[in-house]
Amino acid sequence: MPAVSTSSKILVTGASGFLATHVVRSLLDEGHEVVGTVRNPSKGDYLVNLYKSDKFSYVVVEDIEAANAFDVAVKEGKFDGIAHVASPFHTNVKDPKDLIGPAVGGTTNILESALKFGLKEVVLSTYNTLKEHFPTDF
Repeated sequence: MPAVSTSSKILVTGASGFLATHVVRSLLDEGHEVVGTVRNPSKGDYLVNLYKSDKFSYVVVEDIEAANAFDVAVKEGKFDGIAHVASPFHTNVKDPKDLIGPAVGGTTNILESALKFGLKEVVLSTYNTLKEHFPTDF
């Protein structure tokens, strides 16, 4: 698989998350145009102020588990690739399904959108989602 060129436009899901902020910064430093998904405009505005780059913008995706959650962003964005980094992480989760459901649903939704709109470059990543809540009923 060839590397994306420095003039590429990349969608980064979960752009306000710990790992994604580093991914976005790295992509911007390499000269890419980056659009980040966030759950609400205040998170997006925070990132715009943080990066201070005309190559960064955001789109609101309120619920990554919702059917077709990423369709509008992917269709209208004309992206060269996607870095799917969105995955919930909370330290006070009582039910593992509160982490696993959005992680699986969000990943399924971004892959379906990529397929539907012809994207060929998708990178999936997460960090520490199942540390203490590893499912035992597989």
